[in-house]
Amino acid sequence: MTTIPDWMRPPQPEITPESAYRDRTVKLRKYAEAGIPNYWRIEHEEWEPEIHTYELDEPTRMYAPTGIHRDELHATKPFTIRLDLERLVGDYRS
Repeated sequence: MTTIPDWMRPPQPEITPESAYRDRTVKLRKYAEAGIPNYWRIEHEEWEPEIHTYELDEPTRMYAPTGIHRDELHATKPFTIRLDLERLVGDYRS
């Protein structure tokens, strides 16, 4: 694997506790109430992506978790996707 020098790396966004709270609770509730059928939340720690996927439970209007993806994202809803997360961010790691 090729290592990219620090000066070429894109900056990691600063995630504030307030922003994390909004993404994990407030948006999850609001999007479910709005009837959005799927919700994906992407988190990362030192270029280690973690994708949380949810699907709307229509009767309760709440999201049910469908997966936590760390090395590979494989989902069939809302569309079929297979994404190698290791390969996606591999060159940006130290």
